Amino acid sequence: MSLQISTRVPSDPVAIIEIAGELDSSNCNDLREEINHQVAETRQTLLVDLRAVTFVDSTGLGVLVGGLKKMREREGRFILVSTHPRVKRILEVSGLVKVFSVFQTPEEALASDPGGGAG
Repeated sequence: MSLQISTRVPSDPVAIIEIAGELDSSNCNDLREEINHQVAETRQTLLVDLRAVTFVDSTGLGVLVGGLKKMREREGRFILVSTHPRVKRILEVSGLVKVFSVFQTPEEALASDPGGGAG
């Protein structure tokens, strides 16, 4: 399945990357490139909206972890939004729910305390 990626900047320095489809080794380079682009744009908050993602493999998880590391290096926030049960389960089983700040909606994520959570 192809991966659809769109990015919007509701207010600088916040960028929201919306993803739809399956995030796996065959298509995760597009997401990596978009995350790198947004980091280069010096965003302070990068929100990755996974609500329309139905599957993530280990390579896709690696791209998300890489994005988190890059944002932390710049003292920024890297936030995930996920509601799909399968994706949430993958994050739980991998232990990444302890590493990422994961929210139900972009609004909830952006309203969260920047000092709280792991993101």
